[in-house]
Amino acid sequence: MTTMPASPKGVASTTALASTTADTFEQEVLSAPSPVLVDFWASHCRTCRAMEPVLEALAAEFDGRMRVLKLDVEAHPAVADRFGVRSLPTLLLFQGGEVLGRTTGFVPRHTLGQHLDSVITAN
Repeated sequence: MTTMPASPKGVASTTALASTTADTFEQEVLSAPSPVLVDFWASHCRTCRAMEPVLEALAAEFDGRMRVLKLDVEAHPAVADRFGVRSLPTLLLFQGGEVLGRTTGFVPRHTLGQHLDSVITAN
């Protein structure tokens, strides 16, 4: 059994990530006042499921600095097409309506956390 990394307060994250949809993407992601990391995923994707605890931990770690949302590409293919998502999972970091970063496939928590911190700090 794998234990999720603890949040900075020492409490493991147990909250499921919030989802966005084609109807809410503009408001929740593109018009958001702070950075938003969007996980483009699908239920059949094993790597997507493996990334979920990593993303939950990072959502807790970056709470107040960045929001993490999920978008089901099977339910909302137009949004995935709009941003050129061809492989899963794809993570896009948005700020001010622009894509600041993109990563595809499994990324370890520490590596992704360092990357997000450097991009958010630089912007």
